[in-house]
Amino acid sequence: MRQDAYVERTLRHRLLMLGLLALGASSAAPIAAAQSSSTAVDPAAIQALKDMGAYLQTLKRFHVSSELTGERVLADGQKLHHTATADMDVDRPNRLRALMHSARSERQLFYDGSMVTLYTPAQKYYSTVDFSGSLGELISRLRERYGVEVPMSDFFLWGTPAAPLDKIESAMNAGQDFVGDDLCDHYAFRQANADWQIWIKTGDKPLPRKVVITNRADDARPQSVSLIDWNLKPSFKDTVFKFTAPKGVSKIEIVPVKAK
Repeated sequence: MRQDAYVERTLRHRLLMLGLLALGASSAAPIAAAQSSSTAVDPAAIQALKDMGAYLQTLKRFHVSSELTGERVLADGQKLHHTATADMDVDRPNRLRALMHSARSERQLFYDGSMVTLYTPAQKYYSTVDFSGSLGELISRLRERYGVEVPMSDFFLWGTPAAPLDKIESAMNAGQDFVGDDLCDHYAFRQANADWQIWIKTGDKPLPRKVVITNRADDARPQSVSLIDWNLKPSFKDTVFKFTAPKGVSKIEIVPVKAK
């Protein structure tokens, strides 16, 4: 199935979340302390990621939505902003519906525990794949075999041994900010060619509410900014996970990507 290159790239960003920069003043003291040792890994910042991941793994049935603003850099260095949204209904261990939308493309993914369906409404095509594993296994299967990225896929990795904690080169506490009405702890990390920041809701429900990723491999330093909203008591019915082909829609075969 044809995939929009920009959306495919931005939606696969690690932690993959969406939105506009939230306004708010961070605590100056923690920032100053963190800047003085920007190459150090603060164990408390790493622990915050672990606590977030542990909590995410306790969520069984939820709705999460995200809004992404990403930058694309032209050959002359000019930056263009684009937006995309994603909405997901999740029922662990093996049911998911994801709706992905931008001005360039619209894609939908359904998984009912025994079959995966990929649907592009504009082209009126859909493809199916038999599958019966967990959501984590589904995400890996779609990425590795078909080159398909599930939005916010890293939410299913945090709190598991697959979480990429060993790749972090620096970690700091950058104070606190509000994201919407939620007071959040703000953390900043560096790994490989990326700087990324995350805002985690304070209290006993440490949900990720905002993510900013900066690509340091590009001199223009393009960013993606994500806002995430959570509904932990969703009202969706189980029927949302099963795809029913609309009239006039054609079924096509999804072709596996070639191994490199």
